[in-house]
Amino acid sequence: MQQGPANLENASSGLTICAEAAALSLANSAGDLDINALAVVGFNFTDSAGAARVIAPCGSCRQLIAEAAQLANSDVRVLCCNGELSRIVRSTIAELLPNAFGPENLGVNRQWPALREELRARASELVALRKKRQSVP
Repeated sequence: MQQGPANLENASSGLTICAEAAALSLANSAGDLDINALAVVGFNFTDSAGAARVIAPCGSCRQLIAEAAQLANSDVRVLCCNGELSRIVRSTIAELLPNAFGPENLGVNRQWPALREELRARASELVALRKKRQSVP
């Protein structure tokens, strides 16, 4: 599933939602829990030189991506691009955040496959219930 969210700026930097976090949340809410790759594209609107600068995920987003990668049991590819898309730096989340702490350290990754199936089954039930309610006049 291909996702296309963008960051949500806020005057208080601590309340800003990065596009990477939004993409992971969107994929999660769509039931697409096996993340393979994520592209990060951006530039500074007020500085024309900013369009040529390659953008990389912030530390918080690297942690989120690393945890999603551990749960998906894959090394998520991260494509860091400039605003012009003339430069793309390809790496993996393990390269961007080596030795990341996450579900593996807590032992959750062993429980995750069963939890994921239970979550998918429950989500399917909820979707069916919503469709049933919408079809009733």
